[in-house]
Amino acid sequence: MKSPVAIEIDQSSLKLVSGFPDNEGRLRDSLCLSENIVSLTDEQISVKAAELLDRHKIVPGKATLCLQRSLVTVRNLHLPSQDPKEIAEMVELHMVRIVPYKKEEIIYSYSFLGVDEMGYGKVLLAIINIGAVRKQVNMLEKAGLFIDRVSLSSYGVWRSVVSVYRGELSGQDIYILLDVDRDFTDFIICDRDKLIFTRSINIGARDIEMTPEAGISKLIGELKQSLIIFYNEEINRKPARIFLGGADLVGHFSSTVGSELNIPVTLFSAPCGQNMAAPGKRDVSFSGVAALASHQEEEGFFFLVPEIQIRKSLKEKIRLLLVLGSTLIYILTVVCAVFLSRMYARQNYLQELEGKAAGIEGDMGELFGRLGKIGFIRDYLSARNKPLSVMKQLFNAIPAEISVTAFDMDQRSVKIRGRGPQLSDVYKFVTTLEESKYFKDIQTKYTRKKKTKDGEFTDFELELVI
Repeated sequence: MKSPVAIEIDQSSLKLVSGFPDNEGRLRDSLCLSENIVSLTDEQISVKAAELLDRHKIVPGKATLCLQRSLVTVRNLHLPSQDPKEIAEMVELHMVRIVPYKKEEIIYSYSFLGVDEMGYGKVLLAIINIGAVRKQVNMLEKAGLFIDRVSLSSYGVWRSVVSVYRGELSGQDIYILLDVDRDFTDFIICDRDKLIFTRSINIGARDIEMTPEAGISKLIGELKQSLIIFYNEEINRKPARIFLGGADLVGHFSSTVGSELNIPVTLFSAPCGQNMAAPGKRDVSFSGVAALASHQEEEGFFFLVPEIQIRKSLKEKIRLLLVLGSTLIYILTVVCAVFLSRMYARQNYLQELEGKAAGIEGDMGELFGRLGKIGFIRDYLSARNKPLSVMKQLFNAIPAEISVTAFDMDQRSVKIRGRGPQLSDVYKFVTTLEESKYFKDIQTKYTRKKKTKDGEFTDFELELVI
């Protein structure tokens, strides 16, 4: 199962935290891992990161790169505007004056802190060279870790404390957070709702281990100096409490810090669960990186890296295409299923009709046979009665003055020979036959006039089609 992962790479160690966030902002089934990377090349660091993932069988989900505070330039700005759009434009103008880089060589993030007593907008601005970020991103990509977002360790430390102690924090007070790492200490001032001020101090757990008294004394001096800077630049108000965490040795000098600054001290730990896989005495801090692993919300103090934004955009487009493709396949499947079911139903209905037709055909076969016999008998009787019918119709059509001397009939025609007093009587007889519906194509074969002692008459021969 994929788990959220956060990674931090500083000058001496590689930190990796993996786990599953719970409702209290802590990580269950967590792994907090650290590897010494002093004098290692970028390729070797990539190999170390890959070995950590493989050795502990970590399947990374959303990956967050935590930038150590010492790598980032942070400034508190007071800008003559409260409009978010104008503040964004002013921030872009100011950041190129703060660092010796061109605008296209840096990335930044900022948060609006409110309004000061003069009505100016207060902004916490963080800037880093994009080359440093790309270097770390490329190392991790070679190890199989593709970064989804980039944040500041100070923001992670603040999240670490607030997620556990929110109920004890007053909305009217400010607090000091001290996160002691191997080589640096992150000095943070915040309230319950936002990060207000942060400063990197070049004293860490290794310095205190080597020379405890001198290291602690120097650290307290830097803490006092940081407070003075904050009072002069921001709010001249004493913090209500110090939250001290990071390396294991912080418990040895927490009382000294509290008495020197005259502020009560509370020890805090990284928001990891009970399953901690950092062997031996721990001289590194997991506070920021663990909190970023447990904090999965999209809103926060994050840097916008162009390459990461493009990759996330492509991922989202691919996801949408997959959803669209799956939807289209589902719709096509449903349509095909409906079409095939209808075809199957029609095929079954056709087969049923064919079966019924076969049964009807079997039942009708005998009837058709009987009808054929009846038709044959009818035709036979009709043929026998046909000469009588023809002769009846013919004799009804013969006028009194025409006499028939010969009559010959076959299946299709009738030949008549006879005589009449005049030729006109013969034509009149032909006209009468043409008007009959029983005869057609009446042809006059010949007509001849003859004279006898009894008088003059006309012989004729006719052929009629029945």
